[in-house]
Amino acid sequence: MALGVPKPTSVVHIFGNWLEGFNKSLKSLALLGAATTYWTIWLNRNDFIFERKSSFSPVQVTLTTTQWLRTWAVLQKPQHQALVLEASQRLGKAESTIH
Repeated sequence: MALGVPKPTSVVHIFGNWLEGFNKSLKSLALLGAATTYWTIWLNRNDFIFERKSSFSPVQVTLTTTQWLRTWAVLQKPQHQALVLEASQRLGKAESTIH
């Protein structure tokens, strides 16, 4: 959504038809965004379950996802690093406009 791509409707949609809408060079970045979001949800879930943290909010997930995207941007191909950073910034701005 941060890059103006329509949001997927299901997990099957994400890994099936939805990815077909991306050109070949951007598919890996779409998967990076999806994996980063799922990874963040998983980490927050573990904190909630095992560390007994009292809250688990969408804002927390969004902020942590932007942090991971910025961290993992350096691991991308040089021509894609700026795009990952831009997506992270847009996601942060989108989150801040909600509140």
